[in-house]
Amino acid sequence: MRKPPKQRLIERCETLSAVRKSLKVVYGAAGGHQRDFIETIIGAAIWYMPQADGMWSGLASAAAVEAAECGNKVVRDHHYPRKIAARELFELSDELLTCEELLVRYQHRYGVFSVVTSEENRRLMKFQKAGVFTSPEASYEAAGIKLVKPAKLPK
Repeated sequence: MRKPPKQRLIERCETLSAVRKSLKVVYGAAGGHQRDFIETIIGAAIWYMPQADGMWSGLASAAAVEAAECGNKVVRDHHYPRKIAARELFELSDELLTCEELLVRYQHRYGVFSVVTSEENRRLMKFQKAGVFTSPEASYEAAGIKLVKPAKLPK
């Protein structure tokens, strides 16, 4: 029997916290492209974390709401880019990055998403890169995406 998303999320946080801890020395000694690669690995792990209830920001683009009402596909856009989240995790001390801390960060920061169209998601990418990204709000504004509060999660 498949475990509930919350239990799977806790187990993944335990594992990711341990993996990050074991990679911290390698990450610290790595050069530019090697660091990028390690951030990609940890970022992918963050992306594959289960979605628990309450992760939707309550926001969607106006275009996504309209698309969903017409039966068109919409996508989830995580507010924090995976590589930036991974970089933040490597900046924390091992004592601070416990499973509990990672769970809180994931549920309130890294896993939080809004709903946008596929085209909007592609537009957002250039504003969600390291060196460019400052905040989710700034990324949406720079991409020309207006977020609204629909009554329900567009699917």
